[in-house]
Amino acid sequence: MKLGQDSALDDLAKEASDYLWVQYRLGSFDKWIDVHPAFANAAAAPTGLKIEQYYRDALPDDLYHRVRLQVTVEQKLGDKLITSPVVANWEAQIRRPCRPSDYTAEPTGQLRSW
Repeated sequence: MKLGQDSALDDLAKEASDYLWVQYRLGSFDKWIDVHPAFANAAAAPTGLKIEQYYRDALPDDLYHRVRLQVTVEQKLGDKLITSPVVANWEAQIRRPCRPSDYTAEPTGQLRSW
């Protein structure tokens, strides 16, 4: 999606219509319990959801968030402002849901994520 795109609101609503949640049980004979990490208040979580698909051991790559950064530097030389790319189109897949990620640009020109 691009900023200012006419269909941005419709695209966002379509993307938000998919919803994932987690189920757990304490033992093999216990009932599965729904957990909704997107809601701090469990009472606000949706109910009566229809399960369309299960992911048993791992999520598919397309369900993880991706982050793309493009870093530029601006230099003023006389009356001219010159913009030069430092890091162009660096992209990473975020495989740690619900945790913040930090990115640091170092003098070597490398981006590091931890």
